Amino acid sequence: MLERLAAVRAARPDAVLGVHLEGPFLGGAPGAHPVDLVRPVDLDWLAALCDRFGDLIRLVTLAPEADPGLAGIAMLHDRGVVVALGHSTVDYDGARAAVAAGARVVTHLFNGMGPLHHRAPGLPGAALSDHGLVPSIIADGIHVHPAMVRLALDARPDAVLVTDAVATVKPVVCRDGAAYLPDGTLPARRSR
Repeated sequence: MLERLAAVRAARPDAVLGVHLEGPFLGGAPGAHPVDLVRPVDLDWLAALCDRFGDLIRLVTLAPEADPGLAGIAMLHDRGVVVALGHSTVDYDGARAAVAAGARVVTHLFNGMGPLHHRAPGLPGAALSDHGLVPSIIADGIHVHPAMVRLALDARPDAVLVTDAVATVKPVVCRDGAAYLPDGTLPARRSR
């Protein structure tokens, strides 16, 4: 991560508006992210990363369950970094607590998170009902069924539509206009 951030800074500093770090602080729904790289929030490491690359880091996706006490969310928010919740199986109340700590975005609604259930709304329910969060959604008709995209946009007309930009060292199989890992997982990665 340090090498890539340094490369981004050196490449075209005037052309890069910012970097989105999707991980490594992910939780119970890592998706295509290598699980051996997923880890809990390390405040000292995160602060040092922000001290060195704070001018580049604009958005960080993390899972509340990887951030005990939500101290990482609060620190990033205090530094002006937008915090997104994603790759998480956090429950509804935990998601709302993360909003109170400073989270403002949900990374790719319905993908890389626990399910929406009528008695356990989880992160999707918080994304659809808490206007302190802005949900993003991969609206390619593959990652999320078109009916669910319509439902999400009816509930949240301010949702952000994003693409699936795959950058992985894992082998992928192209099928029906999407890239899949060999086990059928959609490697959802965000780009704008």
